[in-house]
Amino acid sequence: MQSTITTIIDPTIEVPAGIPPVGAVAPVQAELDARENAKRIIEDAKTQLSNNDILANYTIVSGVVSQEIATNLPKKNDIDLILIGRSGKNALEQLVVGSVTKYVIQHAEVPVLVIE
Repeated sequence: MQSTITTIIDPTIEVPAGIPPVGAVAPVQAELDARENAKRIIEDAKTQLSNNDILANYTIVSGVVSQEIATNLPKKNDIDLILIGRSGKNALEQLVVGSVTKYVIQHAEVPVLVIE
């Protein structure tokens, strides 16, 4: 069994309120920061999984998160099961199934296993 661990960078980068972007500098820096954060997440996953003798492929992709998880990644990587967390990080999403998870459940062409 092979696992694929993917971190997705959403192209809809938001500049924090009150900080006017100067040309394209703010979005470019935000994407660079997101890529660096994604690399850290992947490295942490590699360490944890290799410590438990679990083999995995690791990827970083850019795209709309819900669509990447539900349709694009399974097709590109021959994925037969999607494992996804129940909710996001904000307080409201912690009370219900998160919007990305809900989208994936409704649109995925492969089985979806939701975990807490």
